[in-house]
Amino acid sequence: MTKLSILFVDDDQNLLFGIKRALRVRQKEWSIYFAESGEEALSVLANNSIDIIVTDISMRGIDGTTLLQQTLKLYPSTVRLVLSGYSSQDVIVHNATVTHQLLAKPCEINTLINIFDKIAKVRNSLQNQELLKIATGLGALPSVPGLYEKILSEIEAPQASIQKISDIVAQDLTLTARILQLVNSAFFGLPQKVLNLQQAISLLGLEMLKALVLYVKLFSTIPDKINAVSFSSDNLWKHSLHTAHLAKKIALSEGAEKELVDEAFIGGLLHDIGKLVMLQMPEYAKAVANMMAKNQCQMAQAEYQLYNASHAETGAYVLGLWDMPNNILEAVMYHHTPSQSNANRLVPLLAVHVADVLLNASCSPDNANSKLIDQKYVTNFKATNNIGSWSNLCFEVCQKESN
Repeated sequence: MTKLSILFVDDDQNLLFGIKRALRVRQKEWSIYFAESGEEALSVLANNSIDIIVTDISMRGIDGTTLLQQTLKLYPSTVRLVLSGYSSQDVIVHNATVTHQLLAKPCEINTLINIFDKIAKVRNSLQNQELLKIATGLGALPSVPGLYEKILSEIEAPQASIQKISDIVAQDLTLTARILQLVNSAFFGLPQKVLNLQQAISLLGLEMLKALVLYVKLFSTIPDKINAVSFSSDNLWKHSLHTAHLAKKIALSEGAEKELVDEAFIGGLLHDIGKLVMLQMPEYAKAVANMMAKNQCQMAQAEYQLYNASHAETGAYVLGLWDMPNNILEAVMYHHTPSQSNANRLVPLLAVHVADVLLNASCSPDNANSKLIDQKYVTNFKATNNIGSWSNLCFEVCQKESN
């Protein structure tokens, strides 16, 4: 495992000195650099391989936003974090597409250490360096163009409904991920993670949501050429939404507590987000389709053969950079292979895995193919007798869509 390199940028010398002193305990594992200006930071970046940059926003000369934009352009493999006491709406929204996490001053040193450890772990899970560069360098992921007008129309309605807005937003996995990323950032100072989309939108506020929607719309489009080569964005959105609803139903049927039910829904909604990342690679859609046809294999198997990585760990990597909860990362990373995880509970991982398998196999209660369900994992939780009821729930979800 390579040594993690971290660059702190702030024009407050006392702050940098305090961080330097506090992180001495990790000096054998990390290479830590410090810069007192954006200009100095760019020099450090040019002369060293930096894994993580942590910068303030309001600085003399090159400010933090410009520095992050330059880092994204010149060093896309570098993870980008904001540590700032400046939290205006414009600053938060404007930096949402160039930073992976927003942290508020003052920040506990243990919080920083935990974040760095988590980033190191998810980086190690993605071995393909080209894919790592693409995933880390994303400014924004593609989103569903047709939904923006619906969202904005509902936001601007005389009696805007948070429920209706959340229902529309839930159809867009990229916007959902961005909303959860922002609400759970340190700027909101929440005591625990928010995974319920309606609650997240309520906390975010309609004005900030509107600004975020417009900003994501500006930077997020699916190129026409992608849709022309064996890939349907509509099918991806529909499958993600169906998986979310079915995973939630499965979690409820297993008597899971509310937090786990919410995690099952979000995990289902985001489980294929890695496909949006891998679509940034030239010829990905065409190459995977050809490999699947040639070897008669599943998509994830074709991805491994081509790239030594799949959309599962790719999606978990991006969500890990955004500090999503571990249960959701686990559900995304292992939704094809739950037995490879260290999960010690039935949901949300198994709920997402089963939902994905059943929806990909069939929407008929008589023909739902359970052969691809990880029987070893199911047996560990003594849930083998539940496959029939899960298949019925799958049929309900499919029927609801067709009505």
